[in-house]
Amino acid sequence: MDADGRSAICPSCEHEFTIVAPTIPARDTQAGSPNRLAVRSMSIEAVLSGVARVHGRRQSRLYLPFLVAFGSFFCLGILPLLWLSEQWNTGAAWAGSAAIAMTPGLFCVAVYALWSAFVLAHRVCLHDAEEPTARDWLLPSIKAYVSLGVITLGAFVGIAIVIFAARAVSAYTAGATSTGTILLLWTVYGLAALAITIAAMTICWPLFPLAFLGRLDRAALRYALAVSLSNWITSLLLVLVVVFLLLAGFAFLVITLAITMPLAALVLMVALLEIEDALPDD
Repeated sequence: MDADGRSAICPSCEHEFTIVAPTIPARDTQAGSPNRLAVRSMSIEAVLSGVARVHGRRQSRLYLPFLVAFGSFFCLGILPLLWLSEQWNTGAAWAGSAAIAMTPGLFCVAVYALWSAFVLAHRVCLHDAEEPTARDWLLPSIKAYVSLGVITLGAFVGIAIVIFAARAVSAYTAGATSTGTILLLWTVYGLAALAITIAAMTICWPLFPLAFLGRLDRAALRYALAVSLSNWITSLLLVLVVVFLLLAGFAFLVITLAITMPLAALVLMVALLEIEDALPDD
C-alpha cells in the first residue's frame, strides 16, 4: 500500500494517526506439515550419509526385532506358497485355487512385516534411548496398518496391470509371423513398462513413510507429490537404491529380506526426515 506509514487526520474527530498496511498471514512453513508445498531440497549423498550414520549406531535394534515379523511372513506366507508351487508342478489342480485363497492372508502378513520394518526404522532414526517394548514393534496401530495396506495394495494393483499388459502382448504376438514385429512389440512394451513403473515409484515413494506416520490424506498426497517433484533426481536415485535392496532380498530364497527390507525402510524414513529437517544430527 502506497500510504503505509503516512500520517492522516480523522475527518470526524480530527485525531492524527499513522496509516498501517494490513498484514497477510504467512503460509505454513512448519517442517513436516503436509500442507506445505514448498519443501526443502535434499541430495542422495545427504540421505545415504544419514543412513550410514544411523545404521552404524543402532543396527542391532533395526534387525533383531524385525526377525519376529519376518519369521511370521516367511512361515505363514512364503513357505506355504513354495509348497503349493511344488504341488502345482506335480499336477495337483487344487494347488492353484489354494494359492489364490491364501492371497488375502499373505497380503496381511506382508503389510505387517512392512509396518514392523518402518516402526523399527523410525525408532532408530530418532535414536530413542528406551528399549522398545513388545507392543511397540509387535502390535501395529490400526491407522498406520490400514494406511500402509492401502498404499501396498495400490502398488500390487500397479504390478498386476503390468503383468496383465505383458500377457496381452504375449497373446497378440502369438499370432504374429514376423520376428521383427514381435521384437518391436516386446521392446516397446518393456521400455514403456519400465519407464512408467520407475516414474510411479519416483513420485509415490514418500507415501510409504507418510502412511506409516498416519498422514495418508489429500494434503499428504499433495505434499508427497511436491517432495518427489522438487527433488526428482534424488527421488529417482532413492528408488533405484530401494529397488536394488528389495531385489537382493528376493535373490536368495527371500531369506535376505530379513536384512534388506528394514534397510530399505530405513532409507525411505531417513529421506523423509531429511526433507523435513527432523533427522537428529547425533
